[in-house]
Amino acid sequence: MNEAVKFEQIQSYLNGELGGTALAEFEAQMKSDPAFKAEVELHRDIDIALMDDTKIPFIQSINKIHKANQEAPVVDVKPPGILRRRILRYAGVAVAAVLLGVFVLPRLIPSETPMQISENTIGDAFLLDTKRSISDGSDVTKEVGDINQKIIAGQYAEAIPLLNEFYSQTGDNNAALSLGYCHLQVKNYDNAIAVLKEVSAKESDEKDTAMWYLAHSYLRKGEKSTAEDILKQLIQYPKTAINRSKQAKNLLNSIENIN
Repeated sequence: MNEAVKFEQIQSYLNGELGGTALAEFEAQMKSDPAFKAEVELHRDIDIALMDDTKIPFIQSINKIHKANQEAPVVDVKPPGILRRRILRYAGVAVAAVLLGVFVLPRLIPSETPMQISENTIGDAFLLDTKRSISDGSDVTKEVGDINQKIIAGQYAEAIPLLNEFYSQTGDNNAALSLGYCHLQVKNYDNAIAVLKEVSAKESDEKDTAMWYLAHSYLRKGEKSTAEDILKQLIQYPKTAINRSKQAKNLLNSIENIN
């Protein structure tokens, strides 16, 4: 991959601008390529540290070199050893200046926000099982299919009333998860929290997914501490899937790094 293209892609990821297939491919590359993941983390660290230049090692070096230059005595005749050290010193300044210009100055951006972190980590929408039917045995395959199509198309507001009706008829946990996800995406955070709390309070196969969406709901609402508590509970819940537990740990680490 061209270095300029890779740089733009990493910054788009850190800014929460990647989505869909591009986001999935980017995260897959981070999982399969440790060197690429390390580069992404370096960009993240630089972004976070920009508000305090004392946290950036090569800026510290510049400050030290500048101070040393100010304190160094003026000598008319320089022995070879001093001259060599002086050359190395200025070479260090030049290298640091290049790094500063290439990696920092072009991207004076703040660290990630809770919203950006949530958008990057929440995953795909939860869809209804097309084989399920309501309690009286009526075939609802078409109804479920229509709802799923709206969710896939990102028509969350249009899907919400259909999901409300379906959930009221069936009490289906899958419908509740889809409903909570749709409320979350249209920023109805209180509604999302209400329905997801119902599912996460039950012992069911959907409990860990409900807790995952619930943590994101609080995160997007700006209630970091509550989101952290739910993620800790999710990690400790014995029936949490292994992949979900890993996701929860990564998200928890990201939240804790928010300034």
